[in-house]
Amino acid sequence: MKNILELSSQQLRRAAQIKEQIASLEKQIQDLLGQGAPVTKSNGGMSAVARAKISAAAKARWAKIKAAKPGQVPAKQGQSAPARKPMSAAQRARIAATLKARWAKIKAAKPAQVSIKPTQNVSGRKPMSAAQKAKIAATLKARWAKIKAGKK
Repeated sequence: MKNILELSSQQLRRAAQIKEQIASLEKQIQDLLGQGAPVTKSNGGMSAVARAKISAAAKARWAKIKAAKPGQVPAKQGQSAPARKPMSAAQRARIAATLKARWAKIKAAKPAQVSIKPTQNVSGRKPMSAAQKAKIAATLKARWAKIKAGKK
């Protein structure tokens, strides 16, 4: 099969005419047989009837969800929704206390973290002097100048 970019304008016009003829013949067949729209890739690979069914089902699902009371989980198809009661203040307090105790236990088990001051040298090496930093900066500038000069 040829790439579409390799075709001449005459070949493209002929291909378009053939496609129109095919579409016209398909329409005539559909009119004779009394069937719905044919499934073609130009309309998403799905007939208008199928799209309408899917749309109607989605609208029905959303209507069911919106009709549900706030805070209530809508039932899945074929299942009844379990009745949920709001949580009491005592239940919330009990859960909060349990979680606080759990996190206190976890934090107590960890060793105390040592805070490092920004002025401390973490790597264990001697700090660099200003002269050393300047020397490295000059070396890097010279290297980049050489690289940029090579690109021109």
